[in-house]
Amino acid sequence: MLELVEETGSIRSSDATLVVAAVIASDTTRPSERMQGLRFVMENNTGSDQVYLDESQLASLLRELAGIERSRPELELGDSPYRIEGTASCWMPKQPMRILCPSYRIGADSAGMMLGPFGGGGFE
Repeated sequence: MLELVEETGSIRSSDATLVVAAVIASDTTRPSERMQGLRFVMENNTGSDQVYLDESQLASLLRELAGIERSRPELELGDSPYRIEGTASCWMPKQPMRILCPSYRIGADSAGMMLGPFGGGGFE
């Protein structure tokens, strides 16, 4: 049972929208067992998807985003027309799971962040 769903922020680009909400849920058969985390809802012109991350998954995501940010200057200096920096947890996870996979991409005519669930489409 959902106890709380509260939008905490959003990011909008010309191509996509990301809405982040805090979520607290409990099992109706065991009310003392609660889950809390963030829900990421992504939409663009071709569809939508959502991912829920618990506290440990959020900590991992923050570390991965920091790694992408540290790598960005070197990535921008590269000479290949298409370059990407992603997260190791999304390349070959030990077990498939619904996690959020961020990446920073540089192409011939654009650059920017992309988010998407593991195994799903991307939202720029």
